[in-house]
Amino acid sequence: MTNVSTKKANKKSLFLLFGIILTIGLIFTYRSDTVEREGRYTIATVYKVQGARGGLRIDYEYIFQDQSYTGYAVSTSYSHNDVGKRLFIKVLPNDPDRCLITDIRVPDSITEAPVEGWVELPVIPLNLP
Repeated sequence: MTNVSTKKANKKSLFLLFGIILTIGLIFTYRSDTVEREGRYTIATVYKVQGARGGLRIDYEYIFQDQSYTGYAVSTSYSHNDVGKRLFIKVLPNDPDRCLITDIRVPDSITEAPVEGWVELPVIPLNLP
């Protein structure tokens, strides 16, 4: 192979790699947007926190439509002390394995989520003296 042919092959490989990365990015963006648009809020409980590249891996479990699910996310908003804490997540009703974690903790005044979740975050009453 000549030097020119090698450069052309390298350019094609770079364009192919860039196209694949762009396609994957668009798919993840579309999936996140779909959950954001069509999702319902429910409650997740953190059951494990461990170190991960770029933050901490947060493992959580949740119940939606009377089925139990688990998920994880990498975040810098949590600590190892958050095991057992409850937080709101947004779940896609027709594919409950797809969800987005929030940084919003569930107050003790909310004991459970409706079976179908909430369309909007529930109003959190202020604990006034």
